[in-house]
Amino acid sequence: FMGRHAEARRCAEHALAGGDRRIPLAYQPSPVQVGTSVRIVLARLLWMEGAADQALAMSEEALARSESDRPSAMCQVQAMAAVPVALWRGETARGAALLRRLRERAERHGMGFWIEWAQRFEDALAVIAGRVHPQGLPSFADRHESSTKCRDHLVTFSSKLLSHEAIRRCQAGAGAW
Repeated sequence: FMGRHAEARRCAEHALAGGDRRIPLAYQPSPVQVGTSVRIVLARLLWMEGAADQALAMSEEALARSESDRPSAMCQVQAMAAVPVALWRGETARGAALLRRLRERAERHGMGFWIEWAQRFEDALAVIAGRVHPQGLPSFADRHESSTKCRDHLVTFSSKLLSHEAIRRCQAGAGAW
């Protein structure tokens, strides 16, 4: 996510070449299988490289793969690839539908982290639609580190989500996106 797209793509494609292996959770630091998580990275890279249709196809491939992965996999794919690619493409209705799936899965499995991300995405969509102002939403006032990381992500969807805090973080090199 730090701008070294060609290098990241080579690494991701190398990992994807062996991504069909299922690694027991005890030996893998992520609750999401390699083949799923690499497709998330590739969808984002494809978008950054200007390949919008390929990014969409890769996010759909990641979603399909997440169906046979652990329960958190679909949430991660939705939040980190499928919803962002839809919103970057200007497909707000598609993004909203994917977001509903994220919330449903997160609530069904009691995944508080992803429930919070779903709420922040919902708030972002309300701001983008002009129904509310970000300063009026608790999720945009929360200063917890995970909230800040999520807002750094959300600001990529619309300039309406840009804040003085986001600009300061970007200028300081603190934004991870």
